[in-house]
Amino acid sequence: MGGVPGFVKQFPKAGLPGAWAEVKAIQLSGKTALPPKVKSLISLAVAAQIPCNYCIWSDTQDAKRAGATDEEIQEAVAVSALTRH
Repeated sequence: MGGVPGFVKQFPKAGLPGAWAEVKAIQLSGKTALPPKVKSLISLAVAAQIPCNYCIWSDTQDAKRAGATDEEIQEAVAVSALTRH
């Protein structure tokens, strides 16, 4: 990912192994029902509505690496905004 997000430094050390295992098993795994591009677009859509600037940047990069187009990225954010609205 290129660095450790600041919130990780605030996470209790006792919880890090479990949190990392969850990320690996769901978000980073290729053995789930959803393909990486879809998971990245979902994550971006949620991040855009929280909003979390670091998450938006990171999830956008992840989505692009997974093959998402600019149009797909824009639509994911727009749909999440409509749902929130």
